[in-house]
Amino acid sequence: MALLSLAGDRAPLRLLTVLGNLGSPWALAAFGLELITTSRFRGAIAATFMLLLASALYALPLVLGGYGLGPTTLQWAVVALLIGPVMGCCGAAVSGGRPRPPVLAVAAPATLLVAEAVFFLWERQVWLWNLQAEPYRLVDLGIALGFIGLALWLPFVLTQERGRLARIYALALGGGALASAGLLATYRLMLSGR
Repeated sequence: MALLSLAGDRAPLRLLTVLGNLGSPWALAAFGLELITTSRFRGAIAATFMLLLASALYALPLVLGGYGLGPTTLQWAVVALLIGPVMGCCGAAVSGGRPRPPVLAVAAPATLLVAEAVFFLWERQVWLWNLQAEPYRLVDLGIALGFIGLALWLPFVLTQERGRLARIYALALGGGALASAGLLATYRLMLSGR
């Protein structure tokens, strides 16, 4: 993931640049890594370690290049400490093809995807877009729609009991909307300099 993010910083393709700098691919990697373990504690520890290691690998060329550790690099480490345990625990909770994995564990990655898609479109001010004048925005739109599609597909794949899907989707969409509101409030606070 760190290599993808580093490549995204320097890629001529907008798709790689944008995906390399979003948090969802990192969090989904942590979730996916823990699908092979059934211990929630080990899953939380391993996912957190993986995200911290990826953050360090991302920062290494910056430090070696004389740029030092900026606030963005430190923010990635803080996010790793927050998201790693949650995604690791959830990945371990749904591992092994359990027929009835915990609803929150199935909804967590979908919630994250919805939150990032909504925040991404809001932060990029989708309502001001002119796709004829700015066709590169189609990449941004495709990424956001891809995240929403993946958020709808993942619960279907992760649970065998279809009767629980309505509750999982409600949690993912409602939780994603609330999480994106929190992200937007944090974003505005950071921009204001308070």
